[in-house]
Amino acid sequence: MTKPYFDDANFVPVPRVPEWPVYQPEKLPPSWKLIARNTDSTIPEEPVDWFFYFDGAMLVIYRHKDRINRFNGEPIRHIFQYEYPIEAAGWFVENLPRFFKKPGEPGALPPEEFS
Repeated sequence: MTKPYFDDANFVPVPRVPEWPVYQPEKLPPSWKLIARNTDSTIPEEPVDWFFYFDGAMLVIYRHKDRINRFNGEPIRHIFQYEYPIEAAGWFVENLPRFFKKPGEPGALPPEEFS
């Protein structure tokens, strides 16, 4: 296989949307509507609450975790926030079962593509 030729003269960058700010849980934008909450109890001693918000265009998946910084003993907050265009929600619903099939089953993701 030969390496593809990159033509600088005709390069058109992919348009980027501006980066969203990360919000504090106490000051979420009023336009965000809570549509679901899911508690992940995989580790019973440390359940994780995920919040699903919709702002009219984006699906926002959000959680935070308060801990003590092991290096200096000060409180620290970890925030996890993911934004997806709402059109992507259909893709998740359609493809989620594929992630739970064993490699080799019909419709399963090939092992090299699962990550």
